[in-house]
Amino acid sequence: MNYKSLLIGALGCFIALTANARDIEVDGLYYSTKSDGTATVRAPLSSETKPSGDIVIPASITYDGKDYKVTGIDDNAFAYGYQITGLEIEEGIETIGKNAFFNCSGLTELSFPASVTEIGDYAFNSCTKVTYIDFPTGLKVAGPIFQSCINLTNVRFNWKCVVTELNGTFQDCRVLPRISIPSTVVSIGDNTFDGCKSLAEVSFSGSNLKTIGDWAFNGNKFTTLEIPEGVEEIGDMALGAMNGDWNTNKTMTSVILPSTLKKIAYNAFNNCGALTDLTIKPADEPLKIVSFSDYYVKMFLSCPEDLSSTTCPLKTLVLGRQLVTESSGTDITDDVFSVKSALEDLFFCGSVTKTPNISNASNVKYITVATTAIPTAGNFNDGIKATALVTVPAGGREAYSAVDGWKDFTSLANPSGVELSIADLTPDANGVYAIGLKKSYALTATINDEDTSAKNLTYTAGVSSVLNYNTYNGKVSSGTKGDAYIYVESSENPAVRGVLVAKVAPIKPVTSITLDGVVDGVLRVPYNSMIAANPVIEPADADLTDFTISIEDPTMCTIYAAKAFNPTRNFYELTTFKLGETNVTYTAADGSGTQLTFKLVVEDRDRETPIDYTKGMFWLNEEWFGHCSGSINFVGDDYTFTGKVYERENPFQAFGATSQFATVYADRLVVMSKQPRDGGDLRGTEAGGGRVVIADAKTLKKIAAFDEIGGDGRAACGVAPDKFYLTHASGVRVCRAQGDTYVLDAADIAGIGGGSAYANQMGDIVAAGNYAFAVQQGTGLHVIDTATDTYIKTFENAKAQGVVLAADGNVWMMATKKLYCINPKTAEITKEVDINQSVACQWGSWRHTNFLAAKKKNVLYWMDGAAWSGSGNIYAWDMTGDVPTEPLFTLGKREGMNGNTQSQYGTIGYDDANDRLMLATTHGASSNYRYNWYYFVDGSTGEELKSFALTPYYWFPAMPVNPDRAEVVSDIDKIDLDNYNDPKTVDLTDHFTDADDVDSEISLSIVPANDTQLEDIADVTIEGKQLTITPKSFGDATLRLRSVSRGHVAYHDIAIKIAKVGVDDVAVDTNDSAVEYFNLQGVRVDADNLTPGIYVRRQGNKAVKVIIK
Repeated sequence: MNYKSLLIGALGCFIALTANARDIEVDGLYYSTKSDGTATVRAPLSSETKPSGDIVIPASITYDGKDYKVTGIDDNAFAYGYQITGLEIEEGIETIGKNAFFNCSGLTELSFPASVTEIGDYAFNSCTKVTYIDFPTGLKVAGPIFQSCINLTNVRFNWKCVVTELNGTFQDCRVLPRISIPSTVVSIGDNTFDGCKSLAEVSFSGSNLKTIGDWAFNGNKFTTLEIPEGVEEIGDMALGAMNGDWNTNKTMTSVILPSTLKKIAYNAFNNCGALTDLTIKPADEPLKIVSFSDYYVKMFLSCPEDLSSTTCPLKTLVLGRQLVTESSGTDITDDVFSVKSALEDLFFCGSVTKTPNISNASNVKYITVATTAIPTAGNFNDGIKATALVTVPAGGREAYSAVDGWKDFTSLANPSGVELSIADLTPDANGVYAIGLKKSYALTATINDEDTSAKNLTYTAGVSSVLNYNTYNGKVSSGTKGDAYIYVESSENPAVRGVLVAKVAPIKPVTSITLDGVVDGVLRVPYNSMIAANPVIEPADADLTDFTISIEDPTMCTIYAAKAFNPTRNFYELTTFKLGETNVTYTAADGSGTQLTFKLVVEDRDRETPIDYTKGMFWLNEEWFGHCSGSINFVGDDYTFTGKVYERENPFQAFGATSQFATVYADRLVVMSKQPRDGGDLRGTEAGGGRVVIADAKTLKKIAAFDEIGGDGRAACGVAPDKFYLTHASGVRVCRAQGDTYVLDAADIAGIGGGSAYANQMGDIVAAGNYAFAVQQGTGLHVIDTATDTYIKTFENAKAQGVVLAADGNVWMMATKKLYCINPKTAEITKEVDINQSVACQWGSWRHTNFLAAKKKNVLYWMDGAAWSGSGNIYAWDMTGDVPTEPLFTLGKREGMNGNTQSQYGTIGYDDANDRLMLATTHGASSNYRYNWYYFVDGSTGEELKSFALTPYYWFPAMPVNPDRAEVVSDIDKIDLDNYNDPKTVDLTDHFTDADDVDSEISLSIVPANDTQLEDIADVTIEGKQLTITPKSFGDATLRLRSVSRGHVAYHDIAIKIAKVGVDDVAVDTNDSAVEYFNLQGVRVDADNLTPGIYVRRQGNKAVKVIIK
């Protein structure tokens, strides 16, 4: 199909813009709105002003107080926008319509957000000044969208590109010099690069390309072109008319067609009049030539108009299989090569059974045969038989000399050139060697003509996956099963050449494949778990024990080869991602055909047995990057282990990719991950994920999640029951409770951050008093006012690593080998302490710092080294004594699996409820990361309390996380006083405590009473933890206090009793004092404002009754 012809029809109808009901205009752009709150950019009507200059397509707009999400750009929206000079499309735009920017001749560059997944035909056609295109990463199928961008010179395909089809996409981009086809592309459709007259370079790195359509590369400027392995079909004119000129200046001289090619159009090389070298790589099946008439197959080589007078320019032919018609399968090899040609060098290999008739080629000088069976010789004229040098497999010359068609070649009787041989093996009568799989032998080259200078021999492996040659040691090595050859030629004398041919096949083939756990053809595996799916191969000493694995439903599981330096510890890790059944097949790679097929049944886990997530501790897992999104385990107080408990309570859900930090605050579990989800996790977006996930800390039920927070996730802290601070690589973002869910502020806290994922990044954060304290790499510790969410100042220290809140209420900053004590009330440094160890948080691949503080005793803990793999030495500093020089606990050389030594991994933890330290170990690298251990250590004595190995899995443990076990409790439930007492102040500091958090961080407030009883008898205020009661009358009432600790809210009732003091109860003393008046209810009254009535007057040691008239 030629897209040029379609364009005329498309333009004929697109100019007629119809006026729908009036929509809206915002900042000079026009929008069509929908009732669901979305909008698309539309074309201006004839009465409206066309946009000009640099335009921005926003992801959202606000009109008349209502917000709209902008999802796309309509057909023709900016067509013929000559005055548009710049274009920015914001993240969130999903579609761009047909002809949307047609002939916007002022644009010079084009780039697209990842959200764009659909672009209509001709959307950017004839943008004649565009020189650079950053190809849209989210677009899977690209039609003719950049046609006739006649000044385009650079197209960038980002590594995140998902495009699979290019269809006419860059037609007539005349000065585009080179292109790199992404590995995701499976089809280069019709006309994709047709008319790209300057296109001289194309690369197919990591190609998955399957088809090249009609006219795909027609009129380009290649000189050599190798079609990548994997391509199966090449269409009409696909490689024709190189240099864009049908008659002159032909440029393409060499083409290599892959062994995977199944069919090619008869005119694929149409008018390629300079083609001198053609290689058709060997394959078992013949190559199909597609033609509407058998006559036209003769045009395959160059399609000259006059077959009788034109000479095909082809000089060198490598033919690895027969050529047949697609329609009937008739062998047409002779027909293709019956044309006049300039052939000089013929090379036959692979599945060729008959060499073509070359009667119309009179200049043939060399014929090389590298097939395992002697092919039937085609017709050659007598001159060729007398002069051409025939090279056949060493040791097979005698057999060839006895076969009709070959025995007439003079050179077979008088051999010259090079004979290749393997000293340890004997070839058969045809000179073919039988070589087992994965074998290696020395190759010997013997020059027959000693008078010939044969220096600079060049060796070529015909099918390197089957048989390869190592130029450094002079050996041939076999790989997979098949026929192959090694060819040698002197660069100084082409007559000095030789070939070795081999059939590579298992001498000792695989006879059986079995797998532990397969019972009656079924393997049962729990959901989202992993097993080592290592098969048993028999015999163990088979030539090749490799195998391939195919999964009928590849969305159910992955099987990944995790290999160690020791091959005995290679594991084929089967990880499940979906419930259900599928067939899995193991096939021996030696070509023996031996297979094992079983049904994989993925079963759901136990989700019914209740777990109290406050009686134990969590352990966050990074999970295996590139394979699975983050998870979290739970260890009960009795050391019962349950894996992936967030998924247990939220079926099939996970955190983001590389989950590094978690905390419990305000009865919420907050989990931070570096990326929203892991690309290797087959569940994809169905697993939820997010750089931030917020769940109920007691039930683990998901509440909210956010993919984008401003950068890669780092740490988090709570600052109020309804507010968290989230650090990411580039700053600090506020997350707020809103009803039953959470929302993020639109921007970071100003004045902090500005870093990236690996430089000047944000890290740990803690809240204390009225401030939060956030660490920034290479900068120091930032102070934030938590009431106003504003930046206050920075303690500059390029060595800052971590920050904690200690039991005494002070904040401590770790700066490699120095500690700084900060008063959280004044936000000032009060003390500096040198330590004897070096502590780091692993900024290169950020992890929470190995620096902790107990909450109920004034002790700091740290581990020297980095959080990725620390020393295993834990130090404890009781701040009433000297800093430690010796560790409280030493991991030492604990034996792991297979003779390896364990090493600490991730961040240590401390559990105040049980006074125990926690650390995890592994012993990488590679497949050894599947082994992990948990350790529990007495936080006071350093004694190991418990350790156990986890189920083999790539947990990559990040850090332990303590639940909120206890709420604030009070030991004061009653306050008594007399009704004439002076105001009474009660210090509540020692009366309220939290068993697993810092008591100084408990905040108290008065809850307004539902009735007026308390207000009638007293005025009550609280400042900090100082409660003041001022009596007004006598009586009983209840004071309710609200406590907040670790974000958890609790309520406490205190009985207030104010005893009545009447006339008879007024005490008389002998001390002089001021005059006081009381009413008959015993309540003190203002002496200056007495109203008529009876009062008690007291002064000194006298009390008398008085009447005021």
